[in-house]
Amino acid sequence: MKTRPLLVTLLLVGPLLLLAACGPDAPPACLGRPAPEPDGAYVRSAEVRGDVRLVVYADGREVRVPVNPRRVVSTLPGLTEIVASLGALDRLVAVSPHCDRPPEAAERPRISVMPLDRERLASLEPDLVLLDAVLNVDAAPWGAGGPAFLLLESRTLAHLEVTVELLAAVFGTEEARLGAARFRAGLDLARIAAAPEPEARSPTVLLLAWSDPLNVLGPGSLLDDMIRQCGAVNVACDLGRASGPFAEELVLARRPDWILALDGRPPERLLERWASVPAVAEGRVVSGRADDLLRAGPRTPAALVRLADVLHGRRPPAALETAR
Repeated sequence: MKTRPLLVTLLLVGPLLLLAACGPDAPPACLGRPAPEPDGAYVRSAEVRGDVRLVVYADGREVRVPVNPRRVVSTLPGLTEIVASLGALDRLVAVSPHCDRPPEAAERPRISVMPLDRERLASLEPDLVLLDAVLNVDAAPWGAGGPAFLLLESRTLAHLEVTVELLAAVFGTEEARLGAARFRAGLDLARIAAAPEPEARSPTVLLLAWSDPLNVLGPGSLLDDMIRQCGAVNVACDLGRASGPFAEELVLARRPDWILALDGRPPERLLERWASVPAVAEGRVVSGRADDLLRAGPRTPAALVRLADVLHGRRPPAALETAR
């Protein structure tokens, strides 16, 4: 599995200083309740204007995309999987080095994306480049000539749903429309299946991205929203960003019920120091290495159901170690 380079980049996004208010003596109010439903409407409209589709973002930025893009570059594995699910795999002229699903995607030419290899990109002569709005925000030359650069969001399930619908509109085929409808229906069912029982206690979860140095996922990450859908609370709910460093003292003070370790099972020396934490003491340290947990794409709804089943005790923790 080739997700670690992407996770490494994600963890480097944004400032790397903890907020002063995160001290162990001042537990944040957000620990007492699940986070509110996030707003995923990052696109205002995507209307056809002559021979282009004008995509207007919520902040007012505009991108003109060809009505029928035929030469597309995907820079993220999840985006490649979405393109394939919408029946547009034949339009991909290049993908990132990490794109390995579906198997046909691995046969496409590769392009370095972090940073974006502009010389290689020019030689491919694409008419559309798909970028992640967080990882590749600096790669899109707004208003420049050449291919259209479409920035896509996947920070929450709502953002991901908008992304799938936007790409379906961009490709403009009946197959793409049906693919988006299937995803939307699957996500709706997954949300229902993931919901906790009424009056159930909200478990707390540590989303451990790295063990050394200690880095976690916070609000604005897809997994944060996924555990929220399960009725759980992120112990780093006050991190103030999608990822960043976290103090061991906070882990000990906030006593998570679950630890979801995205980089494999934490070293035993760390677990020994955390022996008093309920997740460790009661055997709820989960090695969540399955790439469908880390990749925002068409497999995300199934990953959400599996995550909920583990957190609600319906499946063993090992269910999160392998993708489906």
